[in-house]
Amino acid sequence: MSSHPPRVPAGPAGPLSYRRFVALSFAFAAAAAVPAAAAERRPVTLDDVERIHDVGRPAISPDGRHVAFTLLGRVHVVARAGGESRPLTIPGSDAAAPRWSRDGKFLYFASDRSGSRQLWKLPVATFGEALPVTDIEG
Repeated sequence: MSSHPPRVPAGPAGPLSYRRFVALSFAFAAAAAVPAAAAERRPVTLDDVERIHDVGRPAISPDGRHVAFTLLGRVHVVARAGGESRPLTIPGSDAAAPRWSRDGKFLYFASDRSGSRQLWKLPVATFGEALPVTDIEG
């Protein structure tokens, strides 16, 4: 097992260190878990811990400007510079493993929205309706 952290892709803003990458992931989870009105400084309670959710599979866009990730079974995207995340997939289905196309025009992800786990693609220019890529049985 290697003692080096995984390499994280660099964007035009420069390399994103592994520590910064992990810190951003935790920041996304914390921001999603605590409403702005409840952000006053106070000790962390067990109720707070229950509201923290894991951010999964972050993926940086080829131009380095956005990060796609999963949260509560939905794919979200946020500007790498910060700001509010935007859910891209529909509630009620499970979406996972977002990956950008090499040209950055599509965001691919796995989802069970059609009744079985398939690969879907979402056009980034409009973030419109996702289209199925696979139709594999089993």
